[in-house]
Amino acid sequence: MSARVGCRFGDRRSRNNASVQKSRCCAIIGGLDKIGKCVHGRQNVGEKVVVRQNSRFETLFWYTDTDDPEQAQLRSVAHLHELTPYGMMLASLGSCTAIVMHTYAQAHQVALSEVELRLTYERTYREDCKRCDESGKSFEEAIGQEILMAGELSAGERKRLLRAAHLCPIHKILHDGITISTELLDADTAFTSYESDQHSHE
Repeated sequence: MSARVGCRFGDRRSRNNASVQKSRCCAIIGGLDKIGKCVHGRQNVGEKVVVRQNSRFETLFWYTDTDDPEQAQLRSVAHLHELTPYGMMLASLGSCTAIVMHTYAQAHQVALSEVELRLTYERTYREDCKRCDESGKSFEEAIGQEILMAGELSAGERKRLLRAAHLCPIHKILHDGITISTELLDADTAFTSYESDQHSHE
């Protein structure tokens, strides 16, 4: 992600609004509260995404607008850039979990007709660093996931579907961790070209 674009992907309406963009960056990056109280006194940062998928694997997404923390109303996701990177992470976890659950249900003749996942990301900032770990981390993070199932399901089938939900590869990556390898490409490396690129990076 290019620094000149800002911390939220593709939202052109706010690229020229420095204060709004800074607020988004602070919410995403975190830790900047150590440099000038970037979070403007906010002790908690949170996101919510809802993923609903039927047995035909047709999927819908909703999210809460992090630009308006006081507004808890869910909005339908029409474009990927409406989500922050954390929102994308939640959407990825939710859709992966739903796919695994439906795949398990169909393979074992379980009558799961629809599943809804309500996912939250919470970052709680500590008032001081007395409880900080050795890395100096000044906040705690957690992902919450609520699962709602529809269909003629027995108690045993519901338990088996819940166990299947934990087999989602994205769930395993987030739970167990993964090594990330980063490489800086040469300055003369060309950007990826697309057949129809509608984005402007001027």
